[in-house]
Amino acid sequence: MENLNQNQIKWNERLKVGVDYIDTAHEKFFSVVRKLIRLNEEEQDDKWLCTEGMKFFKNYTIEHFAQEEAYMRSIHYEKYEEHKLLHDNWRNITLPALERDLETSNFSPDSVRHFISMCISYINIHIIMEDRAITGAFSTERVVKRAEGTSDISILKEMISHFMQYMFSLDTHLVSTYYSGEDFGKSIYYKAIYTSQKDEKFQLYFVFEENLVMYIESEVTGIKVFKVSKMAITTIEQFAQGIIQYLGTYFN
Repeated sequence: MENLNQNQIKWNERLKVGVDYIDTAHEKFFSVVRKLIRLNEEEQDDKWLCTEGMKFFKNYTIEHFAQEEAYMRSIHYEKYEEHKLLHDNWRNITLPALERDLETSNFSPDSVRHFISMCISYINIHIIMEDRAITGAFSTERVVKRAEGTSDISILKEMISHFMQYMFSLDTHLVSTYYSGEDFGKSIYYKAIYTSQKDEKFQLYFVFEENLVMYIESEVTGIKVFKVSKMAITTIEQFAQGIIQYLGTYFN
């Protein structure tokens, strides 16, 4: 199993929502993940580790989600139903699936690492994109306003640049607006179809090259990655869903 670096799993200001008890709960998630990583590094029994970890995440997510949902209702958050669906999906689908994977594999090293990686990825991506949006700390409005009056391509460029910079402090540049079949080598591909606010449809292809996949996995999980593993693909899947949803706030 690749080394997990607990020191890189840290709470930082970019994760702050601005509601004290919600931020405190999020910090606790990071604290527990660090503990899981430390126990793993000390070669504690993987079955016990994940059983206890799964038990905590089941109980704590239910408690935390209930608090967060109550807060959203109290401020009449307009995207409450969408946000609650994300909670329901994690609580009722993702966690049970992770539990089945652990039990089916008899808590194999790969399934243990997959569980920890999923927890870390979820914490980072969900807090930054969804929870911070509750208080307006993460929004597309300012980004779109900067490109207001320009083409859809310019708005798309601004949104992707903002997303990559905010998530990973990674600068991106538009190289070309045309794709003529270049080979990107070993990559993960996603295709999305959007309708612009001018009612024009266009197809968007996301190509995650091997080096970018490893970089994103390392940044999100704090794990030094040297190859594209199943866990890296899982992280990219969550990341891709996030960016597709993010662009969907402007493009339908």
